Amino acid sequence: MMHVGEGDEGRYLKLVINSMVAASSALLAEALALGRAGNLSTETMMDAIMQSVVASPLLGYKKDMVVTGDFTPAFGLTQMMKDLDLVLEAANEGGAPTELFLTIRERYEAAVEAGLGQEDFFALAALRPDHGDAKR
Repeated sequence: MMHVGEGDEGRYLKLVINSMVAASSALLAEALALGRAGNLSTETMMDAIMQSVVASPLLGYKKDMVVTGDFTPAFGLTQMMKDLDLVLEAANEGGAPTELFLTIRERYEAAVEAGLGQEDFFALAALRPDHGDAKR
């Protein structure tokens, strides 16, 4: 455990980390859509990503899920949306920028509207580039 202060510092640190986790899923989803537009398979892209400078423990943990399309939730998409709402609230309270957080939250909202709300938050990777119906 890490001690970061006596006030709200711990809450803010949790939100900092969760915001980056949420952003990782959203960025991966868009990057995969770009690769699919170039006829790359999800498996090929994930293998390459995991051998690149952007590989991370989080992506390693989610790799099989993304490749197989089995988004059985470890942390649900709607749960991540609630965390993003807390991120936005804290950012607004503290005067921090929110543009990117708002865009990321819109991606999650599109995934819920596409029927992925009960799936793992990495189910964003199943969305078509137009953020419409889930691509299975």
